[in-house]
Amino acid sequence: MKRLQEGKRLYQALAVPEGLNGAVMEAFRHARRIKARSRGRLWTRAAVVASVCLCTAFAAVVNAFPALARELYDVPVLGYAARVVTFWRFEEQDEAVYIRVNMPALQNTGDTELERRINAEITRRVSERLTRAREEAALLYKAYLDTGGDPETYIPLEVTIDYDLKSSNEKWVSFVIESSETRANFYGEYAFYNIDMETGRELTLANLLGEDYLEVVNEAVRRGIAADEAANPGDLYFHDELAFETIRPDQGFYINQAGHVVVVFPKYEIAPGYMGMREFEILPP
Repeated sequence: MKRLQEGKRLYQALAVPEGLNGAVMEAFRHARRIKARSRGRLWTRAAVVASVCLCTAFAAVVNAFPALARELYDVPVLGYAARVVTFWRFEEQDEAVYIRVNMPALQNTGDTELERRINAEITRRVSERLTRAREEAALLYKAYLDTGGDPETYIPLEVTIDYDLKSSNEKWVSFVIESSETRANFYGEYAFYNIDMETGRELTLANLLGEDYLEVVNEAVRRGIAADEAANPGDLYFHDELAFETIRPDQGFYINQAGHVVVVFPKYEIAPGYMGMREFEILPP
């Protein structure tokens, strides 16, 4: 009991927000606003240091007291969210690119091999994405200079990698890693992780919805599109040859707090870009 109380005191002192991300992202946004006003290339160090210290301190508590971390699962405010933590945070900027990364890691699941496998895959994905982004940014910058552009007015390619914990309990953990690029337009990539805590395997739509999952999901998406268009006449999905027909074999999805599957369609896939990413919750019959 004494260990649990001490853990609660440490956690409350950290004031970590729900989802472990809100305060960090607000600090980044604040620093970006300051940067925009100053038109400089240096981040406001206080915001960055505060953000890094927040997650560093939390990770230190979890890593230094693994038994305590397991006990903290009984604290309602923390719950199973401690299974997904910010493992690596950094940012860099040069004349061609501005990069911001919040990379998650799976921890404290009781399955070392599961954590090693998932975290190695996350690291590989992020590393490959950063390599592509740097190469693309360098080419864009060179093309700009080669056509007579002024380096002082160049707008760097902005690359953000972040994650969102959707749900976590004794049965599963579900989170999404988003990689986005912003310059003249926006481009996003998404990696979905839905992990069975009992088997260590990634959950599929068939696991969660049964053998008839394809028709179940397709019908739910059709109903969702019709309901959206009826409620918002100005928001029209693609029709005719571009109309939604069926989900992809690798359809992205996550599990929400209610335990329901939510299928996700990136911008431009089934609707015009101004409608953004589209999500459809699959309710039980």
